[in-house]
Amino acid sequence: MSTDELDAAWTTARAQPTEPTHWTTVVGAAERLGDIAKIRTAYDELLSRYPLCYGFWNKYAALEKEHGDADASLAVFERGVQAIGQSVELWCAYTSAYVATRPDDVDGARALHERAVAAVGCSLLGHGAWEAYEQFEASCAGGGGDGEAPKGTDNSGVLKVQWRALAAPLRELEAVHARARALALSTPSLTLAAAWLSDDERQAVEAEVALSLIHISEPTRR
Repeated sequence: MSTDELDAAWTTARAQPTEPTHWTTVVGAAERLGDIAKIRTAYDELLSRYPLCYGFWNKYAALEKEHGDADASLAVFERGVQAIGQSVELWCAYTSAYVATRPDDVDGARALHERAVAAVGCSLLGHGAWEAYEQFEASCAGGGGDGEAPKGTDNSGVLKVQWRALAAPLRELEAVHARARALALSTPSLTLAAAWLSDDERQAVEAEVALSLIHISEPTRR
């Protein structure tokens, strides 16, 4: 297609800048044109006006990757979490993209997962960030990225993440508890006094977990 459609969309959007659909028309026209420079200009303008729209950050990052610039894609995700740091979906998309793009950067990926759980790990719907972290640690231990590492491998990283997640007020806390229990039972060498948890840390987390499990077991009051 020619640039006429895109030019017309820009003209309309600038004439009525408070109408959101005009800006989505601009980005749609830019995408159909297929010029990454024009796509960037369109998305930058749209997101400067509506920075809390998770879907647009995710689509922008995907388009950067489709046009062959994985680093630019990660940079878009970074801008996105700076703008909307409480989006569990955006953090999960970011960590997934980072691991896929930089598979050898284990320390960088782990640091990004830590940022994710620090930002959204204590939100009611934050279980996705913890589960993504579990899957990453399982893959580091030799698993297939499904949150479960084969028996005989060092599962301490996975269990550590699960143990921390149990102290968070998550809606899916019971599922986290089930996974942690299954992993601990399948790996007898892992104990609550493992090297990665000091006595003081263990006691503090045990108290929080005990409280969480009481809430899980309580019948729903009407």
